[in-house]
Amino acid sequence: MQFLRPEMLWGLLALSVPIAVHLFNFKKQRIVYFPFTSFLKEIKEETQQQSKIKHWIVLLLRLLAIMAIVLAVAQPTWNDQSNTSGKKNISIYIDNSFSMENQKDGISLLENAKNKALDIVFAHGENDNFQIIANEFSGIQQHFVTKDKALDIIQSIQPSPISRPLTEVLERQQDLLSKKADHPAAIYHISDFQKNHLDNFKIPSNFNTPLRWVPVQNVATDNIYIDSIYFEIPYHSPAQEEILHVVLKNAGNNPVQNVRCELSVNQQIKGVTTEELQGQQQKEVLFKFTSNGDGIQECKININDQPIVFDNNFYFTYWIEKERPIGIIADKTSNAKRVFQNDAHYPSTVQQSNNANLNSIINSPIFILENLSNPASGWVSSIKSKVEEGGTLIVIPPVQENNSAWTNLYNQLGIGAGFEFASTTTKGDHVDFNHPLFKGVFSKADNFQLPSSNGHITGNWNPEVQNLVYYPDGSPMLWMRKIGKGQVFGWNFNTKESNVFQHSLFPIAMTRCAELSGNQQPLYFTLGQNAPFVIQNLSLGNDEQITLQLNDSKEKILPLVKSNNRQVSISIGQYINTSGIYKAIQNNQPFYSIGINYNKDESSLQFFKDTELADFISQNAWTGIEVVDSSVENIGNYVKKMDEGNEIWWYLIIVALIFLLTESLLTGLWKM
Repeated sequence: MQFLRPEMLWGLLALSVPIAVHLFNFKKQRIVYFPFTSFLKEIKEETQQQSKIKHWIVLLLRLLAIMAIVLAVAQPTWNDQSNTSGKKNISIYIDNSFSMENQKDGISLLENAKNKALDIVFAHGENDNFQIIANEFSGIQQHFVTKDKALDIIQSIQPSPISRPLTEVLERQQDLLSKKADHPAAIYHISDFQKNHLDNFKIPSNFNTPLRWVPVQNVATDNIYIDSIYFEIPYHSPAQEEILHVVLKNAGNNPVQNVRCELSVNQQIKGVTTEELQGQQQKEVLFKFTSNGDGIQECKININDQPIVFDNNFYFTYWIEKERPIGIIADKTSNAKRVFQNDAHYPSTVQQSNNANLNSIINSPIFILENLSNPASGWVSSIKSKVEEGGTLIVIPPVQENNSAWTNLYNQLGIGAGFEFASTTTKGDHVDFNHPLFKGVFSKADNFQLPSSNGHITGNWNPEVQNLVYYPDGSPMLWMRKIGKGQVFGWNFNTKESNVFQHSLFPIAMTRCAELSGNQQPLYFTLGQNAPFVIQNLSLGNDEQITLQLNDSKEKILPLVKSNNRQVSISIGQYINTSGIYKAIQNNQPFYSIGINYNKDESSLQFFKDTELADFISQNAWTGIEVVDSSVENIGNYVKKMDEGNEIWWYLIIVALIFLLTESLLTGLWKM
C-alpha cells in the first residue's frame, strides 16, 4: 500500500479524542441516599459491568471509523509491484512517420498519438525527468527535459519522412536511461505498429525497464510501391544499352490491375509498361534503353497508384564515364594493349618496365603488370595503397619457378604463400559462370572449351581469393581478390607456353575486368539511413564546401561533408525532408546529382492489432512488455494505476460508514 498524501496521516492523532472522552468521565456524580440498597447494589453492579463493555465497543467502532476516514483522506493506493514512489525517468517515443498521417474520426493518428503522450506527461510529477523522442532523433531528443519542456516538444512534433524500426528506437531510449539508472523508469512506444517495424525486434539482454506499447489503431491499406532497382550491367559507357530491373511490390492483399510504370532519364521518357499484381506479389519489370551522352544521368520512375501517393515517384542517378584510362607496365610487347587498342572508352598507355614511371601508371583507375620478370620491390607499397583506395590491378605474371619478386608481391597483397610451379600441360576445367565477371556472358556454357597451359603455380591460396577459372587440381587459371575499396585480378598460366592469349577467354575476361573496375556509385539514397552517400574520385580543399539543391528549388542545404583519399562522404542527417533529385554544388557549379527517396518501410501499410501485439509478445516469450488497450480514452489515469496502483480511498469511506452505522444500530438496540 502506498500513501499519496502521507502528511494527512497526522489526522490519526484525532483518535486520542474519543479515547480521552471514554477514559475520563467529566460528568459530576450526584449522591442520593436510600434506606434499603442491598437489591439495588446487586442490580447496579450488573448494569455497570454491561455499560463498560458497551462503552468499549462504541469506542472501538468510533476509533475504526476515524482511522478509515483519515486513511481515505491520505489517498492510498494498492500496488502489488515494487515501490515506484519518488522521482522517475520517463521516455516516450512518438511515431511520426508517414503512415501516422492517416486519419480516424477526422483527426490524424499523429495528433491522437501526441494527445496520448500529453496525457502520460500530465499524469507524472513536476520533478520527473522526460525524454520525448520521434523518428528524427534530433539533438533535443537525446537528453532528459523538464515536464514543461516535454509538453512543448510533444506539441512541436510534425510528420517526418524518416522511418525507424522499434529496435533502433528502444536502443536509443535505453542508452539514455542507463546513464540515469538511479531512478525508476518507464518506456512508452506510441505508434500504429506497422508490422515491418517489428521485424527482427530484439530486447537487450540487460533490459529490465517496464515497456508499454500504446497502439494507435490504423487501417490496412492496399499500396503498390517500388521496392528496389538495379542495373543488369553495373558499369555504364556512352551509347551502351542499359537493362534496368525495377522491383514492384503489392503490399495489400487484393489484386491490382493496370498499374502504369514509367521511366524517364534526363526528363525524357525511356519506357512505359502496364502491370497487374496479385495480393502480396513482388514482380520485376525490365526497361531497356540507350543512354545519350556521358556524365550524370538523372532518372525517375513513376507509378499511378492511389490512394497512397507519397511513394509513387522513385529517384536515382548513375554516372556514364566518357573514358576509363588504363596504364600498363610490360616487358616488351603487351597482349593486354591489343585487347583495348580499338576501344575509345579504354585508352591505354604502355610503359616498358626498365624505365616505367609507376606513379603515372597507377594513377589510372585500371593498371596492369604484364609479363614482368622481376617487378621492383619498391613498387609493392604504392601499388597496394592504390588498390586499397579503389583502384583495379590486373597481374599477368610469367609463371615460373623460384620467382621471389612475384612471391613478395603476392604476400603483400594477401594472395597466398607456399607457391610451387607445376610444369604439366593442363587445360582449364570449368568457369564460375555465377560470378559477376562471367554472369550472362556465355550462352552455351556446357560447350565452352577452355585454353590450356604448360605449367601453372599451386600453393596455399588465401580463402578470400575467388577462383573464376579453374584447373582440374582446383588451382585458379584466373582469380580475384577484393582489397580495401579496390580489387586485384590475376592470371595463372605459363605466358611462353600457352594458348591463353590466342583464346577468346582472354579478351572477354580482360574487358570484363575493366568494366567491373572501380567503385560503383550508389544509385540512390534513402532518407533516414545512417550510412553517408560516397562520391568517388573527388577531393575537397580545406576551405571548400558542398551544398545540395533540390531540382526546381532555390533552397540550398549544407550537409555534413568529409573528404579523404579522393572520395567525399555526404551525410544528409535531418537536413532533407523531401524526396527528389538533388544537385551537389561546389564553387557554385553542379558536379553531381543524388537521387533521394522516402523509406520504403512506410509503404507496407500492414499493422498489428492489440490482440496480435499480445500474441506477438507471448510467442517470443518477452517479459516486461505491456500492451495498453487502444480503446482506453484517458491514458493518464491508466498510467497512474500502472505506476501508483489502484486507488482504495473510497473503500475506506465505505468501511468508515459501516463502522458508524454499526455504532448507531447497537446504540439503538441497547436503548430498547
